[in-house]
Amino acid sequence: MMEKTPWYPGAIKPIRRGWYERDYEAGDVYLDLWDGACWRKPNGDRMHVQDRPWRGVSRLGE
Repeated sequence: MMEKTPWYPGAIKPIRRGWYERDYEAGDVYLDLWDGACWRKPNGDRMHVQDRPWRGVSRLGE
C-alpha cells in the first residue's frame, strides 16, 4: 500500500518532478504530471488550472 503526503495548497508547488494526485471539484482525484515548471495532463498537454491542491507518494509499502 502507498503512503501519501498530506494535501498541499495549489500555491505551493512540488520540489521534485513526477506524478502527483490532484484534487478536483466534486472530490475527484486524478494523477497529473509536475514537470518542474507547470502541471501537465497524462498526454503531456499543459493543464489550464495550475493551482489545485496536490499530494504525493511519501513511501511505497510492502
